[in-house]
Amino acid sequence: MLSMTTYPHAYIAHAGARTEAELAVVEKTGAHALLPSVLIALDAHFVHRARGAEKKDGNPCNELRMLVASLLAGSEVLLADKAIKYDASKSVLGLAIGASIRLDIGGSRRLAKAFLADVSAKYGNHGA
Repeated sequence: MLSMTTYPHAYIAHAGARTEAELAVVEKTGAHALLPSVLIALDAHFVHRARGAEKKDGNPCNELRMLVASLLAGSEVLLADKAIKYDASKSVLGLAIGASIRLDIGGSRRLAKAFLADVSAKYGNHGA
């Protein structure tokens, strides 16, 4: 598949609503072990996003990309991505490279919202 340079606003909104619904279930049931899966699913909605538009400055799109890559690699720590200029002090979760990945509902919700806002700003086709 070719990389995506735009996503319809409705698609972004649907991904956000679905993610928020999943986070609400996790919060209600206390099934925090599902948080990695919720974030992986969110990233999967936009897996074909064009990296050039995403930039490599440690933004929320980069942060979720790195977190998901770490989780899918079976790592319990945040792995570096040589192409991304990541600064933990400017990130949503504040995780340093090599830090243990310990997700909670608040951080996961903040990262999801920041990621969706970043996707909307960079890829949103608000006319659709």
